[in-house]
Amino acid sequence: MAKQVDRPGFFKRNFNFKQWSDYDRIKQNTTTLGDTIRRYFTAKQPEHPESFEDAIKRLGLSEQELATKMSALFKLSLLMLSIALLILGYFILQVFTGTWRSVLVSGVVMLLPMSLAFRYHFLHFQIKHRKLGCTLNDWAKGTFRS
Repeated sequence: MAKQVDRPGFFKRNFNFKQWSDYDRIKQNTTTLGDTIRRYFTAKQPEHPESFEDAIKRLGLSEQELATKMSALFKLSLLMLSIALLILGYFILQVFTGTWRSVLVSGVVMLLPMSLAFRYHFLHFQIKHRKLGCTLNDWAKGTFRS
């Protein structure tokens, strides 16, 4: 009696959707993308944590220099915010009179001074509260709920 060999059925042999769609590569790329996004949005713990006072001593800053830096950072954040508002006006003009490409470009360009305004204000916030390693939640509570 001949031994029966397990062979895939007609449907699986002729209609291999998994191979046609390159499922394994799509799964690997999706996993890699998910890991990258997760790594990007996960806060890293500092290698050498230090307090605000330790950083002041290490950098040799005086109270006068801190006040000057804090003032300069706040003014820079206001300048970047005003530039972003000017670009927002141009963005709105393009929404009504321009093409979708000009709307897209002006929207992306507007994000640059907005991100710089956030950066400078966040640094100002850390100096003002004398705390390093503030979170976005700390900044939002301290800025908008005060």
